[in-house]
Amino acid sequence: MKNVSRIKVLWLSSTPGLYNASSNVSGYYGGGWISSLQKIVQDDSRISLALAFPADQETAKIVTEHAVYYRLYKNKLKGFKKLSYYYGGYKKNTVSSLLSGILWAIDDF
Repeated sequence: MKNVSRIKVLWLSSTPGLYNASSNVSGYYGGGWISSLQKIVQDDSRISLALAFPADQETAKIVTEHAVYYRLYKNKLKGFKKLSYYYGGYKKNTVSSLLSGILWAIDDF
């Protein structure tokens, strides 16, 4: 039997893909095409798949049978802070608040 190395694919995604798919009874996971493509890619035995996505929970690495998930903490904005951010504030940010988490996911995976 050959020792076959797998291609590592790390997606930076705005949605968690199939991360919570087992707890979702509606069948819709959000980010429709991401979840659909994930189903196809994770079934290919030549590929190791990981997804990094923003979440309002603490940063964590979650390893499942089909994929590795990097949950990256992002503070959830509400009210005036949300309006302020989307109507001009985000343009002033030179470094994303998720950058350190993204670099961690890249280094770890």
